[in-house]
Amino acid sequence: AEDDVLPAPEPQDEDSAAESPAEEPPAPDPAPAPPAEQPAPETPPAEITAPVESAETPASETPPAEGPAPEPTPVKPAQETPSANPVLVVGPAAPDKVDKALATFSNRLERTNAGDVKCKRWLGNQYYKGTDAAPRDLAAARRWYREAAEGGDVRAQACLASMCERGEGGPLLPMEATSWYRKAAEGGFGEAMFRLGVNLWEGAVADPAAAREAYDWLVKAKAAGCRNEDLDAWIRKASRSR
Repeated sequence: AEDDVLPAPEPQDEDSAAESPAEEPPAPDPAPAPPAEQPAPETPPAEITAPVESAETPASETPPAEGPAPEPTPVKPAQETPSANPVLVVGPAAPDKVDKALATFSNRLERTNAGDVKCKRWLGNQYYKGTDAAPRDLAAARRWYREAAEGGDVRAQACLASMCERGEGGPLLPMEATSWYRKAAEGGFGEAMFRLGVNLWEGAVADPAAAREAYDWLVKAKAAGCRNEDLDAWIRKASRSR
């Protein structure tokens, strides 16, 4: 059973207690005084004024602890929370950067008219990745790579071969891709040697001669300084099928 909770005693009104003192039993009649003497008049007791409280304090309330009042806790100013996606403030150099990119693009474009194959490859790179001066356009990139590749630029030949192999910016042409890889490999480009070796090995299921050629190109790629992370694995793989 739950414990009974007794009500707290009600507070007494000190004013009423002061105004209504407890009654005392009547005093016995005094002895008759001699006629010549008159009894001294009784001095009325001094009136006691009870202290007046603004509000009644319950008996169960704990009085406040003595001592100095606690100092108020200082309120810290609210800290600004940085935005999760801060706005990039473009300084006055941004327009200059765009103007410089446009000027460089215009200059390289003019040089292509004079037959500069490296500038043609450069334009292909610009359109392939997309820049301020040349928005991403794979068809344009493939076109510029082809012009540079036909001009004998080995890097452009490898880039064109890669786009033909993947079907980027035009139709998928695996045989043409291998042909352009071979041209670039014969021109001494190590990455093209690696790509040619892989293509030859993958197509040499029933051609031992092609497998041996694939291995030879992979070894040449390593000697030419190709840094493809899969090169060593491909060399080991091709060596087992020689």
